Amino acid sequence: MKINLDIAGMYYSRHAITVPVGSTVKDVMLEAVRLDATSPNRRLSFTGETSPNGQEYLSSIEIAHLVPAESRQLSGRLYPVGRYVGRDTPVSFVQSSVAGSSPVISADDGSLRSVLAWQYYVYDKNFVDKNRRAGKSSAKDKASIGRSIIPYNTADEQNALEEGDTIVWRLVVIFIKPTFPLDMPVAIVAA
Repeated sequence: MKINLDIAGMYYSRHAITVPVGSTVKDVMLEAVRLDATSPNRRLSFTGETSPNGQEYLSSIEIAHLVPAESRQLSGRLYPVGRYVGRDTPVSFVQSSVAGSSPVISADDGSLRSVLAWQYYVYDKNFVDKNRRAGKSSAKDKASIGRSIIPYNTADEQNALEEGDTIVWRLVVIFIKPTFPLDMPVAIVAA
């Protein structure tokens, strides 16, 4: 089957990556790395971490742009040749106190107010977010607004890949504590 891969903010997109049926998000990433090994334009690499129960989570992505990378948002805008590296914040996962819930993020030393985390989304061939419709019995059901922490080395209802799907990776900020207490005045200045 053919899968597309997009890494937001790092100017990386690869279409029609051929992988066998039943492949995982990690399998698609590994095939993209293999395909990029001979590309005159860029090189993709990534690292992951394995939890004690064998689940794997992406921890860093590096794109080496060998030629200027073109923005898909701003026509004609080019980004310089170089290495673009995005790393997550080292954290641990603790089991939620809610039965059946996904693990929750815990900063290793407890001092962090936010963390950077790689998240991926799987869109079908019509660019409908599959993560948010998982578990719905019909197209009429409202999509869930919740997200789960899903390892990238597994394939289940939330991330099973099908012909024409697109995987989008984003490095996002997740707040785990307030940035400031409510009684502290904070001036937000427009840039």
